Amino acid sequence: MSKIRGYIAIILLSFITINLWLLSKDNVSLIINLPMTSLSQIFALIGIVLMAVSLLLSTRIRIVEDIFGGLDKVYRVHHLIGVVAFIMLVNHPLLLVVQSLPDYKLALNYMIPGPDTSYNFGVFAQYFMILPFIFILLIKIPYNLWRYTHKLLGISFLFASLHAINISSDVSVYMPLRYWILFFIGIGLFSGIYTLIFYKNFGPRKIYVVKKTEQLLDIINIYLKPVGKKMNFISGQFAYFRFTKSKVSKEPHPFSFSGAPSEEDARISVKILGDYTMSAREISEGDVVAVYGPYGRFGEIYNDPVKKKLIWIAGGIGVTPFLSMLRQESVNSLGHEINFFYSFLKPEEAVFKDEIDKFSSGLSNVRIYYWCSSEKGKITAGKVAEITGEVTNAFVQVCGPEKMMVAMKEQFGELGLPEQHFFYEDFSMK
Repeated sequence: MSKIRGYIAIILLSFITINLWLLSKDNVSLIINLPMTSLSQIFALIGIVLMAVSLLLSTRIRIVEDIFGGLDKVYRVHHLIGVVAFIMLVNHPLLLVVQSLPDYKLALNYMIPGPDTSYNFGVFAQYFMILPFIFILLIKIPYNLWRYTHKLLGISFLFASLHAINISSDVSVYMPLRYWILFFIGIGLFSGIYTLIFYKNFGPRKIYVVKKTEQLLDIINIYLKPVGKKMNFISGQFAYFRFTKSKVSKEPHPFSFSGAPSEEDARISVKILGDYTMSAREISEGDVVAVYGPYGRFGEIYNDPVKKKLIWIAGGIGVTPFLSMLRQESVNSLGHEINFFYSFLKPEEAVFKDEIDKFSSGLSNVRIYYWCSSEKGKITAGKVAEITGEVTNAFVQVCGPEKMMVAMKEQFGELGLPEQHFFYEDFSMK
């Protein structure tokens, strides 16, 4: 419901933009006689509004997460409307080029910098926008480099804003439309400045130091001791971790808490998957860590005190939020009926089996099922239902590889599980 509310708000903003543009026209014939120009103008205005909203969604501001029901949902919407804004803003000059043909000199004015500064701002906006989208959509690059190319979109928005303000257009003559666009330019610039400059020092953060590390196959458990007050999170949440005195990239990276919120020290468990996590071996005792958050809504259904039937399905390193919830359950049981499926490829990859056995011992409301897919085949909703019984009234939480989560959602839906009873959180950044 929250996500739908967010989409409705975005559609409403686009609708208001279109209507303000229509009101700026003295004569409807101006729209009819110059269809390419009119469509180009609409694309430019909606593109700027959506780009500003996209930048706002990247700030990690709590109210934005509340609207969409989780930060992973926010980033999916951020990506989607960013692509839509890109398409609209790229087509803005292309439509003008088509409209100006066969006057090639005029057409080139929309594509190549020239003597008119206001037009040049638009041309520069295109260049700074197209480059990062090549990397975002077409070329797979390491996460730390991806973040730098992503920042070019902020520069693109700045040039697009300067173009919109200075060019002779409906925005310059119709004040309601001008103030509307200026409002979103302000939102976009604030969001970009906050994300790039102020979030690092003024975002929701706590300082920790690395107390110890331990490696289990390709997973590293990192124990963190708070410096001052510890972060208040609920089991199942995640945060962004910025290791400031080690060889790990200084860019914040998301990890779920694998320790309980009631424990004095925090713990995260990192699987060595990509360029960033590969360097996690370099983390050592005494390293300072800035922890930003907490974020996420994955654990809310577990933390709801109303007793219910829960089905937890973990795939590989996706077990981490469930470890947090299980450790908390061992300290303060909420009395849910919990069916915990821990899936792994080979027996030796069940690195958290001993920990799960330890913290589930004595909990009569928790049933543990170890699922070795090389022996039993892939875990499916049907197989889970055969073990747990009726699932339509259960609440299913899944965390693991994206393909697994998507498949599980579809399979449980086919079994009659209401969509609002299915919970997953997706962060595929390495």
